[in-house]
Amino acid sequence: MGTPHDANRGGFIFAPGVGLHENIHELDFCILYPNIICTRNVSPDVIRCDCHGDRADVPDLGYSICDERGYLVDVPQR
Repeated sequence: MGTPHDANRGGFIFAPGVGLHENIHELDFCILYPNIICTRNVSPDVIRCDCHGDRADVPDLGYSICDERGYLVDVPQR
């Protein structure tokens, strides 16, 4: 029951003070998500694999991610 709560850490929105701000940055996670899938091998078929059950690759959850390339990594991105 606690796994969804532990996995969904949510986000943080800063509440800036009123005034002129410089050096503001924005991250577009719609673009970053495919990159994270490819660089971290995030695919349903390799997360919590049986062959690496002794590893805890995902912090706080104890999930392992297989070294084999997942199918989602090879799905063409639009």
